[in-house]
Amino acid sequence: MLTGPKRFQHLTIWTTLLTLISSTNGYTELQVEGNEGNKATDYLDFSITTNRLQLKFEQLDDNADLEFSVEAGVFERESQSSQIATLTYKWNTHSGRNNILSLYDTSEFEQCDETKTEMLKSIPSKVTVDLNTDYLVEIKGGEQGTFSSASTVPCPAVWTSFTSNRAKVTKMKLKLTDSDSGYKLEDYYTINYRIIAACDPGQYVSDNGCTDCETDHYSAGVWLESCTKCPEDKGVEAGKGTQESDCTWSPCAAGKYLDQENGCTDCEADKYSAAGVIECTDCPSEKGVASGEGQQESDCIWKACVGGQYLSQDNGCTDCEAGDFSTGGTADSCTKCEADFYSEAGATNCTYCPSDKEVASGEGKEEDDCSWSPCAAGKYLDQENGCTDCEADKYSAAGVTECTDCPSEKGVASGEGQQESDCAWKACAGGKFLDQENGCISCEAGEFSAGGSADSCTKCEADFYSEAGATKCTACPFGKVVASGEGKQESDCTAIRVNGGWSTYRSWSTCSADCGGGSQTRTRICNNPSPANDGAECEGDSSDSQSCNDNPCSDGEETDSGTRRLFRTNFLVLLAFSFIFCFFIE
Repeated sequence: MLTGPKRFQHLTIWTTLLTLISSTNGYTELQVEGNEGNKATDYLDFSITTNRLQLKFEQLDDNADLEFSVEAGVFERESQSSQIATLTYKWNTHSGRNNILSLYDTSEFEQCDETKTEMLKSIPSKVTVDLNTDYLVEIKGGEQGTFSSASTVPCPAVWTSFTSNRAKVTKMKLKLTDSDSGYKLEDYYTINYRIIAACDPGQYVSDNGCTDCETDHYSAGVWLESCTKCPEDKGVEAGKGTQESDCTWSPCAAGKYLDQENGCTDCEADKYSAAGVIECTDCPSEKGVASGEGQQESDCIWKACVGGQYLSQDNGCTDCEAGDFSTGGTADSCTKCEADFYSEAGATNCTYCPSDKEVASGEGKEEDDCSWSPCAAGKYLDQENGCTDCEADKYSAAGVTECTDCPSEKGVASGEGQQESDCAWKACAGGKFLDQENGCISCEAGEFSAGGSADSCTKCEADFYSEAGATKCTACPFGKVVASGEGKQESDCTAIRVNGGWSTYRSWSTCSADCGGGSQTRTRICNNPSPANDGAECEGDSSDSQSCNDNPCSDGEETDSGTRRLFRTNFLVLLAFSFIFCFFIE
């Protein structure tokens, strides 16, 4: 903490003797040794224009009750009386306490505090002090502490006095102060410092001091803590890059060329380049390579052929011959057309021969090479229309150019005749039958046929007759007959001899007596049929009789009732005839 005559005397209790112990990476550790006073480091050379102070804090363990400070006093010479100002960092990890960054000016005997609390929220890992700038300090992470715009009243006077005197600074002392809280700072933190000089261009401030930028990086030097990488594909030797313009285009890899605006650029398609060239070379004619892939001429390969060509490794794309085809690409040969297909030279596909025409595989070079296919049996070759069905009643074997007529009166359906045996006898006309040896033959008299494929004629039925070649039979005149198949003309029909046949009996006559036994008769006639054409008479009697009224008669009863009835009947008949006779006379 500050040891000025006013505000900080009550804050600082020097408990250790500070010693300088060298450590790695150019830093020196600030140590606390005992509790013997308030000695600081020796005077350190320090120029505000060429030097900066860096503090590095390394936490060893957690603790919520630490209170310590680091003071950096600046002097005009190695004399306490020449002190110009003191910059103090005070950290307090107690809950509710604030960390403070203060600037004390000895000529004004005044102090002002940093008010940017976000910068002082926690103990930093690194702090950089630059007394030659307006911001004064920078805590790692970009947070800066300034005092020129502080809100406290003394700050403008303190800041004005300090800035007017800071050019006199040549020396610096550092002091680490631990609190007497019972916790030892060395158990929880290690604090190191270093005074760094401005680096030369091409260097950056590393943990080891000024270090050359690595290859392909550049830096303006001074206080930069890192170098900037050259733009893509540009480079510079290590430590030689002071600004971006020092980065030059790197030699291009094979397959690229140097574009002064854009650097290494892939060669265009169908071009190649070796490493380090500034332009690409065209591949040989009809050869190519993908963009950026061509590193030497041998990388150029034949381009894919168009349809109708094949790829010859010696000559490139070559047209297919007639009878072949190709869809292009990288095929090393064309494909022969299949059988019944043809193609001209350079064809991408084959064309089918016209219907019923054919050609051997690879032999079809134009449509005329397609010849008619041999016709199947039952057809003949028509040079205009190809294989055509033989007409009806003609036949052909396979492969012939014309059809043969079936034998006389034989025939076959169109296209069905494949050999002579397929010719069948044609259907006969009416009045004929089909003889498989001789064909259609007329029916004899007494027979008939409706024609067709019947193999015989049909005899006329009985009482019918027909002449030769008849399609039907004719019935004999009424009353005449003829045996089946014997009627060859009408005169063969003869009259029928009719034998007589009895009719049914008539009713019985009246019984001859009313009692005591009588008789009665019935008759029949030979007319069913009547004998004719020398036919025989009816055999047997024409009448029949039987007894009747056999019951005995009573006394006085007449037995001859039948006689009396007969008399009355005969009388009435005679009376009727007399009446009729008289009518006609009048």
